Amino acid sequence: MDAPAESGPRDSADEVSGTDGPQEADDEALTGRPRPEVEPGRYLVHPEDTEALTERVEEVGRENADEWVDDVNPRFESGGEPFRNNCAECSRAYATTAQTDTPTAAAGDPQLGELREMWEWTGVEPTNALRETDPAKLDEFQAKAWDRVADQLDGQPVGTVAIVGVDWEEVKVGDQVFGGGHWFNAHVTDDGLKWVDAQNGTHRDWPPGYPDRVTAIESVYRRPDETDWRTR
Repeated sequence: MDAPAESGPRDSADEVSGTDGPQEADDEALTGRPRPEVEPGRYLVHPEDTEALTERVEEVGRENADEWVDDVNPRFESGGEPFRNNCAECSRAYATTAQTDTPTAAAGDPQLGELREMWEWTGVEPTNALRETDPAKLDEFQAKAWDRVADQLDGQPVGTVAIVGVDWEEVKVGDQVFGGGHWFNAHVTDDGLKWVDAQNGTHRDWPPGYPDRVTAIESVYRRPDETDWRTR
């Protein structure tokens, strides 16, 4: 299932970071800390979801992510908006589950949008931001955007996971304007590079198959058995 553009906004400004070089998080103590611990009044945590995910990973094996990705955000269909706004949480939870011995289900997020929170968690901001503002060039831009992430991960070892942020093209339908942004993952596997959207349980070959066009993209990645996120 493909995530619609209006679900999982990244930030109210709907813009990539646009930094020119690695940017250290303002507070290193926030790097790697679960966001529900950093902002305990914001996120909706269900420990039973993590327990179920842990059991599933133990059953099928951590390396078989396509068989447990549905359990990262099990309340997508039934939990309401907090579990459709939580794409950032889902991408962090997927990376944590895929790369560590601590499976973690995604918390719900009643608030719309994350950007600062993500880079506080990774400890760095991306250096590969790419954007296009001309609607006439967006069809061509899609391939460039997906290639930007694939190039970043080319030659990285199996088990490397990227967190990818995109901004959607704004589309007006009647009096409503749909746009926003989204977070998801790319995962280097034995079967090649995979597009993973843990918010709705997608695990397919790269490139992504979202129905809406992106206007900007950026990403950071982490190798297996490492704790630091990389920008290049």
